[in-house]
Amino acid sequence: MGRQPGRVGRILRTPDALFLLALAAWTAWAAIATVLGGRTLAEASGYLVNPLVLGAAVLLGRLVARAADAAPGAVRTASALLLPAGLCLLAVGVLEPPLYANAQAAAGVQVVALAALLLTTTLVREVGEQPQGLLPAGSLLLTVLAATLGLALASRAQAGLLLVLTVTVLAVLALVRPRTVRQRLSAGLGTTAIGAALAVVLALTSLPAWPRWLGEPEGLSVARQLLWRDALELWGSRPLLGGGPGSFYESSPIARSEPHLYAAHSSMLQVGSELGTPAALLLLAVLVLGVLLAAQADRDRALIGVAAWSALAVHSMIDHLYEFPVVVLLAGAVIGWAGARPRRRDPVPGPPGADGPGRGPSAEPGTSSGTLVP
Repeated sequence: MGRQPGRVGRILRTPDALFLLALAAWTAWAAIATVLGGRTLAEASGYLVNPLVLGAAVLLGRLVARAADAAPGAVRTASALLLPAGLCLLAVGVLEPPLYANAQAAAGVQVVALAALLLTTTLVREVGEQPQGLLPAGSLLLTVLAATLGLALASRAQAGLLLVLTVTVLAVLALVRPRTVRQRLSAGLGTTAIGAALAVVLALTSLPAWPRWLGEPEGLSVARQLLWRDALELWGSRPLLGGGPGSFYESSPIARSEPHLYAAHSSMLQVGSELGTPAALLLLAVLVLGVLLAAQADRDRALIGVAAWSALAVHSMIDHLYEFPVVVLLAGAVIGWAGARPRRRDPVPGPPGADGPGRGPSAEPGTSSGTLVP
């Protein structure tokens, strides 16, 4: 028989470890490509800082999930923290928007997912688990308000509204029928959606003329195709290192024509054009591993987390969203929470039986080695 891998080997194979390794590799490559391209690290600050924000946000999501699963009081605490965070988003993102509409919409989708994850904490999660009762009225009100806030933010952009409706439908399915969709199916659908979105963008960019129906007010502007083409041209001219941070704006006439067109309006094409093919592949790896990270725990949370993460990835294929720390922070918290294995509460002692005295069907721990928070 072959030698079984040790604890360290098992941990390194988990989605958590692979996700963090991908973020570390991304950060290292961004720094290397920037320096070799003759640019300063200050110019690459967005590429270097946001991966750290994402990693910290995943850890934060795990900690909140553990706290919320520990006791009903922690649920109220988590929901009380969720609402002020949402209100802050409302104040800075809607009343006086420093973020443009699509970034606000992307943040709103993640807030809706956080509200849905909070509901999974107090609803009865397993047959045989001691019922915890309905969600406390105060927590329910805060959760509804947070979800409403998320919907309001998501409605700032048409793409955001479509995506938040999809996430909401899947979240309702997860809450009403938590065991309907298996984790593998959630992960497969999420990965497929990301790949399909990337394929569509590349196909549209290669067309000699933009389809007329896409040029309608409700569709994508022709400016996007010009931006995408400029990004592909820059990428093709420097496939390994890219042009360096900020080079897309310098090389694209359409990007310099209007203030709101400064970016490629596609995170994948922006990354490829400025940091080269390795960076694009690492970004794709982070997106896929984020799906796997969110899908490793319970089915209901997996469906919610994968839906929200995939929605952001799909949206980012036609926009530039990962450059906004608030969007990255919320998305990381969602997949961190979704991928956390719930810590089951101590069962009520029952009569001795096959399970032994003082044990019940929920006594088996739900944690696993290799997660960010043991």
